[in-house]
Amino acid sequence: MDKPEFAALDALITEVPAVTDIVGHGSDSFRCWWIEFRLDQHHEAAWNVIQEISHILNYASYDEQLKTTFKPVSPPPYKSGGPEQSLSWIIESHAEEVSPDTCATWLRNRLPEPISDSSAWMQQ
Repeated sequence: MDKPEFAALDALITEVPAVTDIVGHGSDSFRCWWIEFRLDQHHEAAWNVIQEISHILNYASYDEQLKTTFKPVSPPPYKSGGPEQSLSWIIESHAEEVSPDTCATWLRNRLPEPISDSSAWMQQ
């Protein structure tokens, strides 16, 4: 899982409360990339984390969109054992000008501070 282009984004995502693990990441020859991670659905800040990241990455403002998406992903529910075992979240970009480093910087400048403090997320 060591991919230098994801180092900053990996480090940031692992600071976020409720994140339990990074499932993986990848990119293709067209500079499209993705990172997938899981959240503890029972964590007190889980829905705040989803709401905050969704707002920033999907639609922070009309004038400054990052050209990324944040969404849930899952294998077929009948094969997966339910959301606690298989629901994960993905950040992806299909824009050549948006690297994982750019996304990490964008998030770091907009997420609650300190990022690792659950109570900071709850005050939003």
